[in-house]
Amino acid sequence: MEIQGARAKVRIQEITTPYTTDRSGADPRPDVPWAGQHVYVFEPAGDGWKFVKDVSKEEFGS
Repeated sequence: MEIQGARAKVRIQEITTPYTTDRSGADPRPDVPWAGQHVYVFEPAGDGWKFVKDVSKEEFGS
C-alpha cells in the first residue's frame, strides 16, 4: 500500500482456482489456476476508506 497525500493506492495479487462439475452439478474438480493483479485507489471517508477507482490498466498497461 502506498499513501499518496489523502489517498491510498493498494496493490492486490490473487490466485484463483476455479472448479468445474459434471452436468448434474456433482463431482467438483479443480481447473487450471490463474493469477491476477489489481491496483485500487481509496480515499478517507468518515471513519473508514472509500473506493475511488481501479488504476490497474494504467499501472500494468492492459
